[in-house]
Amino acid sequence: MKEELYQLVPSEYSPRPFEVELAGISYCDGTYHITRNHSSILCMEYVISGTGTIETPNGTFHPSAGDTYLLHQGEDHNYYSDKKNPWTKIWLNCYGSLVSGLLSSYGLLHTSYLPATPTEPYFRRILDVAKTQTDSRAADQICIIFHELLQFIHQRNQLASVHPIPEAAASMKQYLDNHFQEKVRIDDLTRLVYLSHSQVIRLFRASFGITPLEYVESRRLESARIMLKNTSLPVREIAERCGFSDEHYFSGYFKKRTGMSPRTYRS
Repeated sequence: MKEELYQLVPSEYSPRPFEVELAGISYCDGTYHITRNHSSILCMEYVISGTGTIETPNGTFHPSAGDTYLLHQGEDHNYYSDKKNPWTKIWLNCYGSLVSGLLSSYGLLHTSYLPATPTEPYFRRILDVAKTQTDSRAADQICIIFHELLQFIHQRNQLASVHPIPEAAASMKQYLDNHFQEKVRIDDLTRLVYLSHSQVIRLFRASFGITPLEYVESRRLESARIMLKNTSLPVREIAERCGFSDEHYFSGYFKKRTGMSPRTYRS
């Protein structure tokens, strides 16, 4: 199993209301299993791919790609990856009075599982800070992003309570999750949900914030990242397996989205 881990230097004025213990990305395998008794941290994670199980006081859940979950301070944490389809996930471990205060303010203090909640951009921003800054000021910046993340979840929950994700949108997302490595066309979705091209795009964007094809490319990109880090397959073959039209397009797209070429990312 591989992990990218980023540990921040504690503040000289610690403990402060918001502190970061660790942040990172885990490329889990079938043995991944974490337990904590009466945890001193909030563990907040977004699942990029795969599936697994979290056991919480609110119930047992099985987060998969596109889901977010929270394991709260003061609770026992028990979570593990599926043996055949393990998680790849991006996460933040933090603690402090401000953490529980913000969660309480946004009605999330007793929330564990947030299905189909696309928080990955916020986690990516947190990792960017953790990668590039090593002093204690990084926690201040991450605190701001953490607050924005909770605002996003709160607003999304409010909208969902009034406008739940339609069954047709959920069906399209599931189809794309299962077929993103193939050549996917809007026509495939129109036949699936019996809507026109424009209705498909409008419904998907309203439900998930991006178009179906943008979602497909994001899933392909994450799949490519996993293969680059965890296999020795040639770039050409990775591009093919992830559904990109050719190696040249894949390399250009990868560099545009990540700031580095596939070979540099792998090294």
